[in-house]
Amino acid sequence: MKTTFLFFIFFLSCFAIFAQVYKQDLQLITGIQINKDLPKGFDISAQYQLRANNYLASLRGSYFYASVQYSIIKRLLSSEFEYRYFTSKYNDRHRFSFGMIGKYKLRKFTFSDRIVYQREHEYFYTRYENGHKPTNVLRNRLQVKWDFKKRWDAYVSCEPFLRISNEQNEISRIRSVAGMNWEFKKNHTFNLFYQYQTDVHRNDPEMRHTIGCIYEWDVPKFKKK
Repeated sequence: MKTTFLFFIFFLSCFAIFAQVYKQDLQLITGIQINKDLPKGFDISAQYQLRANNYLASLRGSYFYASVQYSIIKRLLSSEFEYRYFTSKYNDRHRFSFGMIGKYKLRKFTFSDRIVYQREHEYFYTRYENGHKPTNVLRNRLQVKWDFKKRWDAYVSCEPFLRISNEQNEISRIRSVAGMNWEFKKNHTFNLFYQYQTDVHRNDPEMRHTIGCIYEWDVPKFKKK
């Protein structure tokens, strides 16, 4: 009985320490995205996001995306390049990324693996202050999408972030997403999702719970008269 009681106290202590270590936050992502198919296997897209944090009490900033995709093997393998510009009242950031995406479709399920290398700058200069140097990250996202109904699909994904530097290479965060796409009208889609992200190997780790809604418009092909 005494051993059980001590174990119970130890368990509660560990739980309390765990709860103190991780800072919780509820965030929101809203945005609009425009996609366009181009000839010869190229696709382009542009997106704007407005994000809120601190339990939706404050604006985190604005995010602008521009990307180009190229289909290497139709429906199986493609490459992408993306530029992201983030701005807020505190700072600005520029992020460049290049990645490869492999896909395999089995009936109503589509399995994909995306590996991306990204480099982010607060500013551009030959020398950087400590804490403001460019960061290099390698990301690998595994995703499963289920086309369960006409104009509806659901998806889940998991993506670790591997931070690369001269000092050390380690996983800095892990992101998990569960979402749903609804094409409520031809070429018009709502992407609704929940995102869970936790920091790893940090002195002040944070757990972020994010709800999001992105409106997407696929620009149709214009027919010649």
